Amino acid sequence: VLYEILSGTQHRTTSPRYRSRYAEPERMQSPGQLSLYIRLWKPSTYTFDHFKEIIIDFSSPKKLKEKISSLSGIPLDQVEFAKGRGTFPCDVSVLEIQEDLDWNPTVTSLNTWPLYIHDDGAVVFYRDRTEKPMVLSEEKRKEIVREESTKLAKATSRYTSHRKEKPLKIYTDASPRESPAPSAAADDRKST
Repeated sequence: VLYEILSGTQHRTTSPRYRSRYAEPERMQSPGQLSLYIRLWKPSTYTFDHFKEIIIDFSSPKKLKEKISSLSGIPLDQVEFAKGRGTFPCDVSVLEIQEDLDWNPTVTSLNTWPLYIHDDGAVVFYRDRTEKPMVLSEEKRKEIVREESTKLAKATSRYTSHRKEKPLKIYTDASPRESPAPSAAADDRKST
């Protein structure tokens, strides 16, 4: 189900014809493999595609590009990628993604700086380097800022707890076999 949510293929029906329309997610087969989430960034429309989960058993950036190319249809020499910052889902503003991420880092291994991809769940954004960014009008820029602010406000309000936190009381007894005198126990309850 998580795969269906991430890939945008979740349906409310349980009909087998809908479930068979989409490719099954890859399965991990050895402990040396990593599960990554890739997401296409489209500069010409300032939008993202859905997440796709991939399984890799290599640490070469070139092989990651090859895998992205084979899944996306973008020619290998035009694929650029960058690791998302923070934890899943690595939210980043569409207005800042072009400059904020380290696109196409020159590294020989995925587990070196600036990537540090060595655990499951890393998010890798990718794009077609030949795709030109859309020229934004001031009105469109304001609309994007408004949409992202609304989305951020909804996300933060969902996880906000309005319950008052109660302090944790830990009682220790110096001599576990002896019970305190009734007057001392009453005094302890009054003070707390």
